[in-house]
Amino acid sequence: MSNPQAENKAQIKIKTSDEALKGSYATQILVSSSNEEFVMDFVSLLPNSPAASLLSRIIISPTHAKRLAEALSNQVKQFESRHGAVDVKEEDKPSFGFQTE
Repeated sequence: MSNPQAENKAQIKIKTSDEALKGSYATQILVSSSNEEFVMDFVSLLPNSPAASLLSRIIISPTHAKRLAEALSNQVKQFESRHGAVDVKEEDKPSFGFQTE
């Protein structure tokens, strides 16, 4: 049986440059929020560097933040089913930026 909801979704074509396709490697992500938006700062912090470099700032709505959290959770579960558990150590957590309580 076909899924009418899936059939109604339009394909989105994304225009991009070769430079953007290369991507950037972020060593940290700093997340903050207000009642209207979530702000994610992707940064690169090199060893022995006095400051981190901002690679990209992404601002999304709370609804999109929820969808992003669900999508990342699903992707991590799929990754772990193929490669084993991802071990997150307390000492690996960043010592700057947004702190959760």
